[in-house]
Amino acid sequence: MNSGFETWVSSAACREPLRQCAKQVIRRANDLALQLDDSSDNSDDYLESVTALLWQFVKEHADSVAEKAAALLAGGDESSFMAYLTRAFLSDCVDKRRTDSPFHAYYRHMRAVISREERFRYLPCGFEGSYYACSTEESLDRLPERWCQGDFSGWSRSSVPYRDIHGNSGMLALARHFWDESLRQILAEYLLPIRELVRFVTFSYPMLVTAVVDHGADTERSEGATYGVADHLLPPELVAEAWSRQSRALEFDVVDTQLESLARECVAALTGRQKLVLDLYDQELTLEEIARRLDEKGPSNIHYHLKAARSVLKQRWGLWGPPVLREFAEVDEEEFFLFYETVISFCKRESEGRSK
Repeated sequence: MNSGFETWVSSAACREPLRQCAKQVIRRANDLALQLDDSSDNSDDYLESVTALLWQFVKEHADSVAEKAAALLAGGDESSFMAYLTRAFLSDCVDKRRTDSPFHAYYRHMRAVISREERFRYLPCGFEGSYYACSTEESLDRLPERWCQGDFSGWSRSSVPYRDIHGNSGMLALARHFWDESLRQILAEYLLPIRELVRFVTFSYPMLVTAVVDHGADTERSEGATYGVADHLLPPELVAEAWSRQSRALEFDVVDTQLESLARECVAALTGRQKLVLDLYDQELTLEEIARRLDEKGPSNIHYHLKAARSVLKQRWGLWGPPVLREFAEVDEEEFFLFYETVISFCKRESEGRSK
């Protein structure tokens, strides 16, 4: 990897450019009705959360991102690099959520529950994620890296029943157990990463990765009740059926092929002007800039074409059908993103063919 790029990513200098890119990511995600993080209703918190996710993505894919950055930024094409980073990040988000979304959903839920608990100390750390402690000590250090991503086989399991691990009381009990067990294992108090806590929970309760998490159900209920799983534990056969459009072992290749066919039908229903407008709008051009590029009288004309194109997209997407259960609305979002991206790629291909 380019050493200059690695230094930049590890420094504070990268924060503002990534923050500006995060704004593009959010705008594009909003266009696609794709929610990236549901931990806060505050727009500033949401921006910071997406910036942190973007930074993590750049760190994880530093080699490929650095190569692309060198090619585009060398020519002064910063906008194209930002557009590339936006697309690559969103595609990666969708891919991860299709394969391990239960983990990420439970992580977001656990983070929200801990952040509201007065007895726990909660510390969001931007790029590094969120931490917690069951201690009044103010000068705690964060858990050293050598203790992260370890093997939990020697740790004692929690006594929280599986049926309770999605409710506030159960989740807080799990957090307390992980804190106590970390003291026994490490012999020192540290701020613990919530991501490590969730990793411990998934190790202790393997069925968590096939559970349906209902984020709206996080209020307390009567003792012995079940939590956050559509008000009851779904039978395994229903879980398997509901995940059939998301499980990489069952349907990924089939789903992608069907979405591509649907996208081709959608593009065939678009006019040439609508395809051009979608392509240029996807490149982060304003309506005014698109109007000048296409010799239209003004942005209102472009808005007309864009609205008509979106109407076709909506109509064709309606043929795909709703998710199997309401808890799988997130899967529907991800599949629409893939559908939209495929439509755009076909539009770009036609535009490039005309320009040759």
